[in-house]
Amino acid sequence: MKPNKFFSALVSIVLASANSVILAPLSCVSAEGETIPAAEATIDCTVNISVVDITTGKNLEGAVFELEENPTGSSVKFERWNTSDEPVKTVNGLYTWELYSINAVSLPEGYIVPENTFFSFDDYGEVKDFTIRVVPNSIEKNVCFYTTDWTDAVPTEDGRFFSGIKECREQSISVEVYDEDGKRFTRETLRGLYDMYLPDGKYRIKATPTNRDYETITEELDIAKTAMNMFDDIVFPDKDGFMDIEIADGKNTNCIEICIRMKPEVIEYIKDGCKANISVVDLYTNEPVDGVKLRFIDDPFTEREIIAEWDTTDEPIKNFKNLWYLRWYDVEVVSAPDGYFINKSTSFNFSNLGDTQNIVIKAVPNNEEPNVNVTVYDWTDLVVNPFDGTYEGSKLMDTDDYTLTVYDQHLNRFEVSEGNVHLPDGEYSVHLFYNQSEYNYVDNQGWKARAVRRILGKDFIIPESFTTSFEIRDGKTVGQPCLFVEKNGSSITNCTLNLQIIDGVTGKPAEDADYRVIRIDEEFEEQVEKYGLGKDTSGLMTNYGKMPESGVVTVKELEPFVKYIIVGSSESNQYSGEKTALLTYDKDGETKDVIIKLMPFDYIKGDVNDDGELSVADLVMLQKWLLNTTDSTEKLMNTDLNEDGTADVFDLILLRKELIKNDK
Repeated sequence: MKPNKFFSALVSIVLASANSVILAPLSCVSAEGETIPAAEATIDCTVNISVVDITTGKNLEGAVFELEENPTGSSVKFERWNTSDEPVKTVNGLYTWELYSINAVSLPEGYIVPENTFFSFDDYGEVKDFTIRVVPNSIEKNVCFYTTDWTDAVPTEDGRFFSGIKECREQSISVEVYDEDGKRFTRETLRGLYDMYLPDGKYRIKATPTNRDYETITEELDIAKTAMNMFDDIVFPDKDGFMDIEIADGKNTNCIEICIRMKPEVIEYIKDGCKANISVVDLYTNEPVDGVKLRFIDDPFTEREIIAEWDTTDEPIKNFKNLWYLRWYDVEVVSAPDGYFINKSTSFNFSNLGDTQNIVIKAVPNNEEPNVNVTVYDWTDLVVNPFDGTYEGSKLMDTDDYTLTVYDQHLNRFEVSEGNVHLPDGEYSVHLFYNQSEYNYVDNQGWKARAVRRILGKDFIIPESFTTSFEIRDGKTVGQPCLFVEKNGSSITNCTLNLQIIDGVTGKPAEDADYRVIRIDEEFEEQVEKYGLGKDTSGLMTNYGKMPESGVVTVKELEPFVKYIIVGSSESNQYSGEKTALLTYDKDGETKDVIIKLMPFDYIKGDVNDDGELSVADLVMLQKWLLNTTDSTEKLMNTDLNEDGTADVFDLILLRKELIKNDK
């Protein structure tokens, strides 16, 4: 057998595995040492990031930046680097459609970053390039923006100028700068002082108000055309909002006037301020209910100014206008006719200027027996042992300590106290409100909830908030909807993790290591045990950070009866991937030690997995090792091929061991 045929056979094994690497699971190791494959994922996007001084265009040394995944959610720090070591940072293996941000961790003294950069990938395999331009504080800003508000602007009778234009310094504007080739140069949101720095060159600038109720006046608008006919020197952006400028000898020839106005549709919308239309109707018939005396109250939580009083007999629908947005109002029931139950008050506010609220208050006929049955349990003193099936300390919460509010599918609201309302058949949600602030809802993924479900079954529902749903069927509450609460601090537990992340070859602390401790949601426990931590696995990150130089970190207040996955990784280039361990505590107060070994890239494991195959990384490293090993040619020539022309994995392992022995 010729060596090249052998290597062709070996490469065929490597490529066969490598071609499936996107879908092939990674592996993780439990605290007990068992191998667990990770979840499938597609991570094939790349970003190249450089950080430069905006005045010189050269790499800025001594800055530390990080790439953050899901910055508006769980906020996982993905990569961190120093620009002195990596002038251009390339990050591979990023997810399509995931949101990322590029953040400055620290900068050399005297520099600022105009704005964080957010981005995502739209296509598999996409590559993005970003240049972050930082600005010296000492540099004189050379581009000035002057913003004027033209909302009330009208030409004067003599046609010589406009009246109603006013300076607008309180508005912030977003300035996007593009170079001559149309590539984004930088971006900044300017507040108060509208100026920035740009080096010499030609640019296209787009400045827009950040207030969504305003717009930039562009050249195709009628008001702009009128102004350009009146004045030869006035310039408006083109229809797409862009203006061309040139910086020469460090200066811009003119101040850039940004003319903005409130959008015409917004002006029409807010003309009469906020509006409210208030009525009272029968819950079942939707017909107006006469004889209800009401008050409309401004600022009900402090001033309680009475705006109006009326009787629905005279005014079935009461209309109000010129109300304020972001301000609370209340409709108070002074008296109701016999035979009806009506909520004592209905409070509301307006989110935006010009909004209209149609407040329809439901009057519930009280000629039927109450049928809403919701139970609230206090688990402050709950003691539960899932191993012997015992629990005690659960009790009903005192009804004086809370109120319940029920909403139907149309968001009609009903105040529910003990035995006071009969609702028609349908689906409802109930919300719990405390009269005391010392209570919180029970964590439905916490140790108490999981221990109870181990006893009563996974179908036992523990809501994840102060809200649950129920159904009225045939006039009765179906089942027994329950809410579970406890006093703040009553669920603190004392399980402890002593974690080490070490170099798997030397046994010393792994360089530049990070750790994450994640509490896996109960429904994903089996998935994590089988496939490892995947992108679609829900869990709570209870602790995370950099490992100290000692390589040991202690994590306290972990919970019994729940499953954790501990993730170890390193930002050092000498280690490959991340390793994980699974952990569960059987009782409170237990302490466990976990060691995660990170293997260097150049380490050849030489062992087979449970399925009798080498991992892709091991095959690649074995190939490199064999290629560079002395006296290997003759051994390779004597290795038999299988009938399909490939080499057997076990033959390769034996060959490796024999070559090692001979080399020694």
